[in-house]
Amino acid sequence: MTASFAPASQGRIALLGAPIEVGASRRGALMGPAGLRTAGLVGVLESLGYAVSDHGDILPRDLTPVDGPAPANARFYNEIAAWMRALSARAYELARSGDTPIFLGGDHSLSMGSVN
Repeated sequence: MTASFAPASQGRIALLGAPIEVGASRRGALMGPAGLRTAGLVGVLESLGYAVSDHGDILPRDLTPVDGPAPANARFYNEIAAWMRALSARAYELARSGDTPIFLGGDHSLSMGSVN
């Protein structure tokens, strides 16, 4: 059985890359956003009826350093917190514009900043 999808009615998606891998146990997660773009994610979403805008990647130079005590069992706490602040701010901006933000990762830690 093949699933069929009804085209979205005026759905707008905003893609934003988050090439983060400090929360991963292996290297390579930072290539995720480029890999998803190369694999044709935009075309697939457009074929489903979505209007897609790609906002590029958040880069480490865009991060505001976070200082403070980390929980005892948290690895790379301050670096991940800086990523989360940047992602949270962009998620808010994109959602307020009427788009549905979709973050392209990166490792699993990026999900902490995508929801306010």
